[in-house]
Amino acid sequence: MPTTLPHLQPVAIPHSDQLSLWRDEFIFRLPGLPVMVQRNAQSDCAPHRHEFTEIVFILRGRGWHRFGELRKPLRPGQLLVLSGRQTHGFQDVEQLELVNVLLCRHFLRDHQRSLAAHPGIRRLFPHFPAPTATLAAPRLFQLAPDQLEHALALVHEMEVELRRLAPGFATVLNGLALELLGRLGRLATEHDGSPDTATLRRQQLHAVFALLEQRYGETLSLTLLAQTAHLSPRSLERHFREAAGLSPVQYLLQLRLTHAARLLRETALPVRELARRCGFRNLSYFARRFHHAAGLTPHRYRTTAMARQNP
Repeated sequence: MPTTLPHLQPVAIPHSDQLSLWRDEFIFRLPGLPVMVQRNAQSDCAPHRHEFTEIVFILRGRGWHRFGELRKPLRPGQLLVLSGRQTHGFQDVEQLELVNVLLCRHFLRDHQRSLAAHPGIRRLFPHFPAPTATLAAPRLFQLAPDQLEHALALVHEMEVELRRLAPGFATVLNGLALELLGRLGRLATEHDGSPDTATLRRQQLHAVFALLEQRYGETLSLTLLAQTAHLSPRSLERHFREAAGLSPVQYLLQLRLTHAARLLRETALPVRELARRCGFRNLSYFARRFHHAAGLTPHRYRTTAMARQNP
């Protein structure tokens, strides 16, 4: 009967100031276990090393990945591949959520023959078949949403196996890990280590649009929006206008007015309160902008909408 062993639950890895080299036994505490999966809310982490190979999927948030003096921005949809004993860390993270697939230090060696036949493996691990790479920089790829979804589906299957530990679980985990590496190697070959510019730009702007939709009632500066997209304010302004036909500030104003009109139609909230909820701190400014956009004052707009709803 399938069981779940307590000692396979996710473990807290020691801080790097306590342990500079994270060893396999801290993670793979069951003999013969080839793979582990961890879901982390990542905080800032000083440079450290580990024996195992780590495949990191960035789900949400942002931050910086550090390798020596090299710093690269992290954003949702990225794939970070870390070989054994590479010294790295995380800096200036904000709500960074990751899924880590950890392969024991012997995994690449044990499957060297089958992996060597895949041309994409060396895109993921330039040092392959060497088990470690202390000097080569970690690989960072941008995945399209459907590519990330397919990869995470395999990771989910690994998590199910790790929870159940049904007979033959190690064989199944080895197979899933090999399939994951095969698919990621294929994607790495297509990208050749560089994200498609158009895809990356769409994802950057999608993050900005999502932020505007979720937090339109707050004070949102162009600087904050640019940081969300990992672009300069000038670059964001240019690319945003190309995509939306409006500047970010104009788009935010339109968004706020649209939500204000909805609240006028659907609620009995006082005009001052609904204006505040939609990001307008000055009532006269709101009334002026609303009249310019709708051709009616907020009060007249509400009266007209109610009359249409109740003829």
